[in-house]
Amino acid sequence: MKKLKHMLTIIFLVTASLLAACSAYGQDGIPVFDDSTKRDSSLWFKTRYSATEDSRVKIQDSELALSLEEFDLGARLWRNLPQAKTGNQKSKESFMKKQGPPQGKEENPGIQSKRGFPGIKQLSTSFSYKKRNFEGDAILPASGDLLPEEFYNIKAALTYTSISGRRKLWGLRLGFGSASDEPFHASDLTTTDALFFMSNPVGERDSWMFFVYYSDNRAVLNHVPLPGFAYMWKPGKKFQILAGIPFLATKWKPMEKLDFSLSLNPAPGGKAEVVYSVSDTMKIFGVLQTRSESYIRDERLEYWDRLFYYESQLQAGTRILLGKSADFEISGSYKFDRYIFEGDGYEDRDTNRISLENGFCLNLVLSIRF
Repeated sequence: MKKLKHMLTIIFLVTASLLAACSAYGQDGIPVFDDSTKRDSSLWFKTRYSATEDSRVKIQDSELALSLEEFDLGARLWRNLPQAKTGNQKSKESFMKKQGPPQGKEENPGIQSKRGFPGIKQLSTSFSYKKRNFEGDAILPASGDLLPEEFYNIKAALTYTSISGRRKLWGLRLGFGSASDEPFHASDLTTTDALFFMSNPVGERDSWMFFVYYSDNRAVLNHVPLPGFAYMWKPGKKFQILAGIPFLATKWKPMEKLDFSLSLNPAPGGKAEVVYSVSDTMKIFGVLQTRSESYIRDERLEYWDRLFYYESQLQAGTRILLGKSADFEISGSYKFDRYIFEGDGYEDRDTNRISLENGFCLNLVLSIRF
């Protein structure tokens, strides 16, 4: 039983690393699973607010009102984009717009030829601010402490990416911040993470991705650098897949106005989303996902303890495009399987735990890019 538990723990961490790698890839311009908010933009920001109705705490005679405020800002500091020859200009522009290698060899010699595509180097930075509110008088059972009403996650990151040869890529991301009820109050309340990633193409539409991910603020195998790999295949614009062991993420466009995306892993996590384009400026969507947050409480009992919040939600809403550089999103969610616990890792989820009743939530999101 212990061996099985240890194996599942390792699987969970490898999956988490894959998800982190995918997130970094999307942010820094890799042509798969990218975020339209940041896509090929020199400056972007995204702000989000969500509020959940008062929820009764199970077993305890108390209630909690949850809300979340988020702000993300990113900028491209520098990009080395060499001047292409006249015959290669369309290839370069197509590549940078993340449309994948063009089909026609004669019209686009820059990517298909043995010389490969001209090298591209980029340095970008990002800043994120998150404020999680737990308004109420819930108590952490093991310690008897009141749950703090406010937690913050503040982080800055710097990412370097290099694309050379025939779509060969490597990059490094370094992040530093604080996730706590008293951010930056002491050195043990700070967080750091690092990600090294590289991609080596196999053919014109597929590639292997390798990475090593380190973090000191996660639920299992904290402070342990974790290696991982994945295989990316993009046979066309309507379908793409990123698969590791035992990770799977895919995007599929079965119809012109319909998009479907899915990410699966054996740990508490995963997301499925369906988006339908009503018009050029309006989309409706539905999401089923499980997500988590982690913080370091200033007055925790043990040095290695973290406070974790897990939730699942069924979400539906509409996304309105405001021109070519902005969009606004409003949605409602039904949240379930919600719990808060403090411990050394995910294996402590059944101790020192606060379980919440199901509840409804309102979400507002605004994204702008330049």
